[in-house]
Amino acid sequence: MNDELIAELAVFGPRSDRAAAALGKAGDPAAIPYLLAALRRDAGWEDESAACRKAAAIAAIGGDVAVGVLVGELEALDDADLVDDAGDMGDEYWRTRTAVVHGLGLFGPVAEPRLLRALGHPNPDARAWAATALEAIGRPHAADDQLPEE
Repeated sequence: MNDELIAELAVFGPRSDRAAAALGKAGDPAAIPYLLAALRRDAGWEDESAACRKAAAIAAIGGDVAVGVLVGELEALDDADLVDDAGDMGDEYWRTRTAVVHGLGLFGPVAEPRLLRALGHPNPDARAWAATALEAIGRPHAADDQLPEE
């Protein structure tokens, strides 16, 4: 793994985006935790495009680990601390989920089995975003028989 590129991820902006793209192209799964941390950080800003670029870099690495990390991120956002929130955390969750769905969309049908399992998640938001990700991979009706009735 390239330590210089990992260090560049910490610099918000084009340098971080270029480092993420290079790490994705290198294809080393050891970079995934660093890219995920950068995705989460970038989702804290008002524009989700930087977070989407980090998700795309994770997708470029490919493999079951990368799919699992992105689906796991959808499932991990439980919205539990949003009760007294002024709106920013909800926006951050939305930007994170948007970026993750973007990344999963780049996997195509390879992500489908993991997303179908996510449709059984106890959090209705996780289920809904898993269905959105299925649409992104071109399988909009794959969730029809899987989603529980509300």
